[in-house]
Amino acid sequence: MPESFTVIHRQVLLHNAFPEVTTWLVDHWFYPEHHTVDHSWDIDVVSQYHDIALPQFEKTFDYMGFPVSLLEQIGILYLKSGDSIISVTKKNECITVTLFGSSFSVILLQLAMTHAFYETGLIPLHAAAVLNQDQENQAQAMVFLGPSGRGKSTTLLRILLQGWQPIAEDWVWLEPKTMMLYAWDKAMHLLPNSLTLLQQQRSDIAIESLEMRAEKYIVPYSALGQRVWHAQLRWVITLERSSEHPEPHWIKANPLETTLALYQATGMPLTKETRQYLGNQMKHILSSVQFQKLQLGFDKFSKIPELPSRIKE
Repeated sequence: MPESFTVIHRQVLLHNAFPEVTTWLVDHWFYPEHHTVDHSWDIDVVSQYHDIALPQFEKTFDYMGFPVSLLEQIGILYLKSGDSIISVTKKNECITVTLFGSSFSVILLQLAMTHAFYETGLIPLHAAAVLNQDQENQAQAMVFLGPSGRGKSTTLLRILLQGWQPIAEDWVWLEPKTMMLYAWDKAMHLLPNSLTLLQQQRSDIAIESLEMRAEKYIVPYSALGQRVWHAQLRWVITLERSSEHPEPHWIKANPLETTLALYQATGMPLTKETRQYLGNQMKHILSSVQFQKLQLGFDKFSKIPELPSRIKE
């Protein structure tokens, strides 16, 4: 197993890490396809085999169905779930993620690593992302925003079957300074009703050979087109369901609604500093992209129309 690897310009260094921690990080956080250059930020992941005594945690919240307690002190954040405790410390351009004791929680480590990368300036987006060429043959990446169940995965599948290129189905990182999107999942996860659409459009894909996990079918991106690992964000699309119209169509997006959808897609900035950072970057992000709303009709087999003409430069 490697003792270090690069993640979107950031260097992740493993120190005395539990073997299962190293395995999990490499499986879920190592994407060599990004081909990025080194960055000045280091993320140190350290395993401490002793427990730590802490004062009472400040608040508890739900994360992916698990209760997580939080304690924020100057320069350090503590997270606790069950018997697992992880701290995230920021000093200059180094973030240290420390796991205490012998208990290892995947959910807590995921949350801690996400916060660590947030501290380096990246913003996570719970969104589907795709790349297409506009009428002037310019590459344009877009994200589809909406709460779970709104139709991000099915919309992405439909638009991929129309010849667009996949970036990610569920999660991307956004670097506000460059407005670059970075893909952050390894395959599409489709519910059986979405798989019906794939079966009708792509008879060459052996559905019976697909792995099923958590009641979803795992579909590799290679089956749906050449994947794009990073691209500059140009469009932000909010999704809305309609029971009145069979076919999807574009409508003008409300800027306030788009802003709220973006905030919700970033998940949960855990500290005052990261919340301030997100607020400061939001104006820049919204001024750098164009936004529209895609109203999804009740006929999921209808073709998604082409993007409308540019609204602003």
